[in-house]
Amino acid sequence: MTESRPPLPASVAIVMPAYNEEASVAQAVRESLRILSQSVLDYEVIVVDDASTDRTAAIVSALAIEDDHVRLLDAGRNIGANAAALLGMRAARSEACFFIASDLQIHPDQLLRCLPVLAHADYVCTWRRPRCDPWHRRWMARVYNDVVRFLLGLPTHDVDSGILVRKEVIAAVASQIRCSSDFIPVELLARAMNHGYRISEVRIVHRPRVAGKPGSIVLLSVLRTLGDLARSLPSLWRLRRDGPATR
Repeated sequence: MTESRPPLPASVAIVMPAYNEEASVAQAVRESLRILSQSVLDYEVIVVDDASTDRTAAIVSALAIEDDHVRLLDAGRNIGANAAALLGMRAARSEACFFIASDLQIHPDQLLRCLPVLAHADYVCTWRRPRCDPWHRRWMARVYNDVVRFLLGLPTHDVDSGILVRKEVIAAVASQIRCSSDFIPVELLARAMNHGYRISEVRIVHRPRVAGKPGSIVLLSVLRTLGDLARSLPSLWRLRRDGPATR
């Protein structure tokens, strides 16, 4: 059973990985600050610079000087959006973390759809409906989500979307993550389920990019994700077989 806790967090961090997002990151940070200041008692905006080669880090550094609610983390090398997000969530001081990208396709105001759900959940997955991406990205995501949902019994439709998660879940599960690819959200969710955390899903608004361009789909990244899927399946199946872990 989940131990008693306040139904809603008093503090929330918006965690945004950023790779070459100089065109949108300032607006994303400012919009995050606006939404958080109106929604919770305490808050932080954590931008994880994923080895950007443009002015992304410099822009966030300047914003952090203006407002001490803003923090810049340096990933050190290009580790990918999901690994960068996990790094940011582990570094957060707040009671809950809202992970979104810094391209504003998921606007920070979607936090307002997710926050009330924490009254009866520990881990809130978002479902982009409709998804404003090119057809080939939507098709690949649909196939991937169908496969992992079938193989692992995940109760979600959009495992690569943003999440709102209690920090205690990250503290309990993040150290158990064995993969380093874009399979991280699947493993994170599967392990949270095994620990008995309450999972919910919320439909959110997904918007076209306001600036910049999406990263290309790199064959090596796809192969790494598929490799992590194949390597992780036996252990994740054992977790399902053995039932919830003791917390």
